[in-house]
Amino acid sequence: VGTLSSLALLHFAQREVSWSAFITTWLGFVLSFGIIALVPYDVSATLAGEEVQPSENVVGSSWELIYWATFVLCWVLCPLFIEYEAAGGFTTYGRFRASLRRNAYWCLGYLAVGMILLVWLSMDGRIGLRAWCIAASNAWGLFLLTVLMGHGLVAVPRHLWRLANPAEQ
Repeated sequence: VGTLSSLALLHFAQREVSWSAFITTWLGFVLSFGIIALVPYDVSATLAGEEVQPSENVVGSSWELIYWATFVLCWVLCPLFIEYEAAGGFTTYGRFRASLRRNAYWCLGYLAVGMILLVWLSMDGRIGLRAWCIAASNAWGLFLLTVLMGHGLVAVPRHLWRLANPAEQ
């Protein structure tokens, strides 16, 4: 998986890309391809009904590693790097400080909204926090799926149509 990710990035990445961006992108590729590689093994082991001792549960440990690494990458490293690249400071320290400050504002906003939701859920009492979190994550997934598939269903044929028309090229 790591070799496949390295070959893809070496082929498609621009040569001016910094090493930190390259490694972060490589880690994202490895985690994504790791999921694709792990699913068939997990499904086949489950269908075979193999009894696995908790100390030998490599698949479960792999899922946890992929989940937490992706979580840290998406919520900590990538936002920091994005804001670092967008910062206008002249020194590394200044750019990093600006990145931390901008991300702290976002985190405070998320925290405020989360606290308001927790207060609202605790006052209502009809729906538990766990059920609400499951419903919210499903709704977010369906929203993303709808938006991204809708964009792909429109953008890909439009792009192919424009490529076929020499007047618009």
